[in-house]
Amino acid sequence: MASSDANVLEGRWYGALQRFSDTVLLSAVWAVACLPVLTAGPATAAMFAVVRGWETGRDVSAVPAFARYFRANLRQGLVSGLAGVAVAALLFADLVIAGALAPLAASTLGVVAAVAGVLVVATAVYLFPLMVTYDLPLGRLVRSALMFAVGKPATTLACLAVVAAGCAATYVFPLTPVLAGSLVAAVLYRWSLRAVATTMRSEVPAS
Repeated sequence: MASSDANVLEGRWYGALQRFSDTVLLSAVWAVACLPVLTAGPATAAMFAVVRGWETGRDVSAVPAFARYFRANLRQGLVSGLAGVAVAALLFADLVIAGALAPLAASTLGVVAAVAGVLVVATAVYLFPLMVTYDLPLGRLVRSALMFAVGKPATTLACLAVVAAGCAATYVFPLTPVLAGSLVAAVLYRWSLRAVATTMRSEVPAS
């Protein structure tokens, strides 16, 4: 009996260590794949796809699955990543222009840029989980992600808090994305898809 309990405990420890190593490995691979910046979109989609496999109980190996999902989401990921870079450039230009304006106009433009930036990040929180879960055109994915970002404020704020905490941790310890990027993705995936599922259930008429 003692031997059986020891084997169970050893198996649990091994499983926990294996998941921990896979999590760190996935985070590291994602961070490296994001270095060219333009590949951040498909890399993030691939990371969420691997996380989705883990969340649904499948035995998914981090690196081979990441490479496979990277290729599968390359087109949509590149387009979304390029759009994100373009929006970030526009927001930065907006802030630069605001610095040359009168105080009132500068404050107004700064607020508009801040709100737009938060909305873009909030949309991205839902976009990648939806991208790897549903086979939909990118335009519909973006519209759906925006709808959930606005329509589920509690979940959106909670997810944004997680993103902000990750950014703060990265500022203090720059290697945070390499070690814990996939943990953030797992939280965002779980919370955002829970909000999506709740909405879908509420829209299905009772029989």
